[in-house]
Amino acid sequence: MRKYGYIILTLIFVSQLSAQQVTDYVIISAPLGVQNGSDVMWIKWAGSSRGSGYLSPDSGYIYYSKSPGGADLSAYNYRVIPWRDSATDSIYDNVYFQSIAAPARGTAFRAVDQTAMGPGIYYCIVALPLDNDTLYSNEFQIIVESQNAPVISSPTGMVDNLTPVFSWNANAGVPYYHVILSDEAIKIDNMDSSKIDLSGVSIVWQAITPDSRIAYGAPDPSGIITADPPPLSPGQQYTWVVLNNFGNHPAFSSMKLGSIGEFSIDGIPLK
Repeated sequence: MRKYGYIILTLIFVSQLSAQQVTDYVIISAPLGVQNGSDVMWIKWAGSSRGSGYLSPDSGYIYYSKSPGGADLSAYNYRVIPWRDSATDSIYDNVYFQSIAAPARGTAFRAVDQTAMGPGIYYCIVALPLDNDTLYSNEFQIIVESQNAPVISSPTGMVDNLTPVFSWNANAGVPYYHVILSDEAIKIDNMDSSKIDLSGVSIVWQAITPDSRIAYGAPDPSGIITADPPPLSPGQQYTWVVLNNFGNHPAFSSMKLGSIGEFSIDGIPLK
């Protein structure tokens, strides 16, 4: 369930897409899923140029905003500051990638270096303003992970309610939360102790909600998770976590660990 990676289109697909494009640039590589703010991210594009004497694709700037802007460049509030590699003092801005099938350009950057790119969802575009025209790309999204994972409040310990209310703290810039309940121990990632590992874990119930509390068994507000949860069993040990979520879908949940809750239902265990 790790949510890090990049959208990489094949060169054949890029060629087909370029033939059908309605924008000057086509984004062929962009961060997919939730990204750590300190990680270096690449945006690469293919497409046309401003005219004779300029390589295709032409150069461009990455603009971003907290809301969709479409093809209106004035709707994007900020422009990306390219990444400077301190080890080599190199700036990775408008790097040209030569390819027979589809030459491309790319710019690398980090969210932590930007003027206003904290946790949240950003709508982006690659564009090159000219005197009488603007070359622009299709709009794409970048999701920046919050450095703060949710911290659970309740339930913990022994509870006597068969439909307990799960509650946690809200984090700035996080639009949704993914609640996961298991009747097994939820593990910590062996490779990164700041993240959880849900591989092979038995999930009793889960939901994605914009709120910071939800009762057990409540219908999933996102409408994505439709399985009916079973009744909770007295005597059974349960563990649960809450993950930051940035897209109202499990694919956009961060694996960053805040705390793992444990509780049991008071009563005589069922046979």
